[in-house]
Amino acid sequence: MIIPFDSLNKYNFALSDINIIYQKPQYRKFSTLSRGCNGFLYITKGECIYKSSGNDIHLLSGSVIYLPKGSCHSMAIVGEEIEFFRIDFTMTIDGELALFSDSPLKITDTCGARFKDCVGALSEECRFEDNSVSKIEKMCGILSSLQEHPTSLYKSKIGPAIRYIHEHLTEKIDCGQLAELCFLSTAQFYNIFKEKFGIAPLEYRDRLLVRRAEALLELGDFSVTEVADMLGFASVAYFSRFFKKHTGTSPSYYRNNEVR
Repeated sequence: MIIPFDSLNKYNFALSDINIIYQKPQYRKFSTLSRGCNGFLYITKGECIYKSSGNDIHLLSGSVIYLPKGSCHSMAIVGEEIEFFRIDFTMTIDGELALFSDSPLKITDTCGARFKDCVGALSEECRFEDNSVSKIEKMCGILSSLQEHPTSLYKSKIGPAIRYIHEHLTEKIDCGQLAELCFLSTAQFYNIFKEKFGIAPLEYRDRLLVRRAEALLELGDFSVTEVADMLGFASVAYFSRFFKKHTGTSPSYYRNNEVR
């Protein structure tokens, strides 16, 4: 399940597996094919470049990037050294894993004082105690401080379009319509979106649809036809072609083999 970052307070979410590590790595490059958990990386010194889906994300001291579970990416250090906090966590909604994006996503280049205070508090908590309730409180503070930041993704130029995509996922959407919501030309909107996510707006929408389809099929409570109808597809045949194009397998096979 992928949810809008700034709408998190509308959901009854649960946090677990919270941990924070301060690192000063000696390696110059690092890559992962499938990240094991949700997390944030907060750069405190130096700079680096993350590569994901053909997109370069430049991070400086003060930058925060979101790294979703299952994402594939690489990091290359720029300059002499780098230091950062790695904040790992699991977030679920009604027992289902929740993500803010399915690929690495820069949140800000200038994190605020409240965020820094929350990171410090969580670091102390993880050092001296194993109090799960207190860790959750500190992690909620981190999430809240990032949401209120003026350069948060959903308060950016394309924020209205991102929100619209999430809230109207099963409806017909086109780039021109999304650009109008942001008071941008279609070309300007497309370029800003591609720079932020590394993929085109409609591909982003399609990935969200695939994630939602997978979640519904995994439940085992709905037939393939019912899922196709719930997601706004004109026919089950079209849904099946769409699903197989993006996952490499048919929805019926996925349902029969991935049911929880």
